[in-house]
Amino acid sequence: MTPPTAPDPGEPELPAARRARRHLPALPLVVRLAVLVVGWIVVLIGILGLALPGIQGCLTLALGAALLSLASEMIYRGLNRLLHRWPRVWDRVEALRAWMHDKLSRSRPDDAP
Repeated sequence: MTPPTAPDPGEPELPAARRARRHLPALPLVVRLAVLVVGWIVVLIGILGLALPGIQGCLTLALGAALLSLASEMIYRGLNRLLHRWPRVWDRVEALRAWMHDKLSRSRPDDAP
C-alpha cells in the first residue's frame, strides 16, 4: 500500500463537500438518544414554522437535520446528498455539526481529570 501523495500544484483543489470529512467519534448512548429526541422536536417545530408566522421554518428544519445527523449516519448521508450542490452551505453544516459534537462530547464526565 502506497502512502498518500501531496496534491499536484497544477491540480485544482477539491471542493470542501468532496473532501474527506472529519471523523467524529460516537457519542454515548444517552447523549445520542437525547440528540434524537431534541432533533425530532426541532424538525417538528420547523415543519410547523413553514405554515405559522413568527417561526423560521427552513432554518429550524436545517438546524434539526444537522442535529439529527450527529446521531444517525443515514440522516448524515441524506443531508450530504441534499446539500452537495451548495458546497458553502455544506461547509457551514459541517462546521455546525463539529461544533455541536465538541460541545456534547465535552459534557461527558469521563473527560474530567
